[in-house]
Amino acid sequence: MKRLVLGAGLGILVLGGIAIAQTVAPAPGGGLVMTGQRLSELCKAQTEADRGVCLGYINGVAELLLIYKVICYNHITRGDLNDTVLKYMAAHPEEIPRHTAAVLAGIALRAAYPVSDACEQQNR
Repeated sequence: MKRLVLGAGLGILVLGGIAIAQTVAPAPGGGLVMTGQRLSELCKAQTEADRGVCLGYINGVAELLLIYKVICYNHITRGDLNDTVLKYMAAHPEEIPRHTAAVLAGIALRAAYPVSDACEQQNR
């Protein structure tokens, strides 16, 4: 139950982060979907506020993927999650314009933190 409440809270945080980011630079067509390019820009930004939106967004995606058992991880920090996505974007710049921010973060996190029996048992 605690995890569900935390996940819902982080989901709201992600939506809030999307809303903040959209006021700065809306997605093409004016939609509420953050692009991979915008996530990359926020993560590399000079302002702490923009980098905070990046970190919050990535951590929200990670929490939702963890809840739905798409990824599995133990003993890592929020910064580790952020670093994972940043390293993926640096290694695969061609992927940035092809995906939404959530899909891009999801691809990176799923590659780095696949579900395994050992990880699942540690999280019980």
